[in-house]
Amino acid sequence: MADYRERIRGKLENGGALKILFLNDIGFRYGAGLAELRQIKSFLMMGHEVKALCWDAGEIDRLEMLLA
Repeated sequence: MADYRERIRGKLENGGALKILFLNDIGFRYGAGLAELRQIKSFLMMGHEVKALCWDAGEIDRLEMLLA
């Protein structure tokens, strides 16, 4: 059961990249969505592989503006 914890701990100690999936209900809007977007960006800057799954992507134009 704790095997996955040891694998994650080993990757972090050795500077390896993690694969992270962020889940979101209404896209990157409002306070929580914008905070999650900042978290995603920080994980990407650290070299981790990041994906996000949103139930509702929100307004496309605004999302593209935030990701720029």
